[in-house]
Amino acid sequence: MERLPEYTFWNASHPEMIKKPYTLLERLNNVFDSYDFVGVSDRLNESLVALSFLLDLSLSEIVYVSYRQSGSYLEIQQKCVKIVKPQLTNDVEDFLITDEWKAMNAADILLHRAANIALDRTIDDVIGRDTFLKRLREYETLIELMKECAEECSSTCSNAGVYREAISCRPCMNGIRSKWNIESNS
Repeated sequence: MERLPEYTFWNASHPEMIKKPYTLLERLNNVFDSYDFVGVSDRLNESLVALSFLLDLSLSEIVYVSYRQSGSYLEIQQKCVKIVKPQLTNDVEDFLITDEWKAMNAADILLHRAANIALDRTIDDVIGRDTFLKRLREYETLIELMKECAEECSSTCSNAGVYREAISCRPCMNGIRSKWNIESNS
């Protein structure tokens, strides 16, 4: 395995340790001082809903549809290939719980924790948890409606993995967006 450059916070001679931990924390603090909002990718829906409150956006302005997920099909040369969730080997899983891995990724781990804490504080202290949860439920309902649209029209592969000509999703999704704007604003 190739060693990380010397300027990182990982200590190659003591791989389970972090070098310059106070400098690392200072740099992470600088990251958060530089941004008004930091979202968390594994809490994407929550991050987008919080951002919609902060920027006064409607739910239809932040909705997304994830087209390629494990279990669905991808068209390659007019054939449908199932997208399979990748599996980690036992060796990789074992390495991911070592102190060496944690030290090598300390900055990312701390940044992720801090971003989660910042998101929770924004939800609790700026928006209000109950107000936030109500809008999050509405948002997840909207995503499900958009997903149903996408399953019917977006791909050249059906849900069963049969190749077909692609159909535009725009009419279906625009209809949901406009209906949702009317319903959520009334």
